[in-house]
Amino acid sequence: MGPWLTSLVGVFIGTIGVQMLFDAGVENPPSPFTAIIEQLISWGGFPEVVGVIALTASLAAIMSTADSLIIAISQIITVEVIWPMKPDASQSQLTWLARFSSFLAVVIALVIGILWKDGVNALVPINTGVLVQAVPAYLNGLYGTAETQRLHPWSLAIGAR
Repeated sequence: MGPWLTSLVGVFIGTIGVQMLFDAGVENPPSPFTAIIEQLISWGGFPEVVGVIALTASLAAIMSTADSLIIAISQIITVEVIWPMKPDASQSQLTWLARFSSFLAVVIALVIGILWKDGVNALVPINTGVLVQAVPAYLNGLYGTAETQRLHPWSLAIGAR
């Protein structure tokens, strides 16, 4: 029931937002969400408060996602790559190597973000392929009960080539 109610609210706000933008003379904004929030903020009063809260919430959601991805990348690189190569490393060494891998991931993402000119929509075809490749690992993790039934990570990663 929750996703249905959330989708209903999102469609309603989007429909009202399109009408607001049409009334303001904005036909094809590059970022509809930002354009709708700018319209709300320009009205002042309660709509301005709602706009500021929505903008702050969207920035918090983006930062939370980015932070989670950086932590996940660091953890995967540290546990799956660095630690097997250096099993005798101390916790302090592993921590510094994890920090370095986080920094390296952020630098790579920053360079890609600056140089990538196609926009987020160009990632949709790539996303579908990645999701299809993730299904076997997901199903194995979900339904594999014993260690003997679980597949080795390399056999799951072969499909990602």
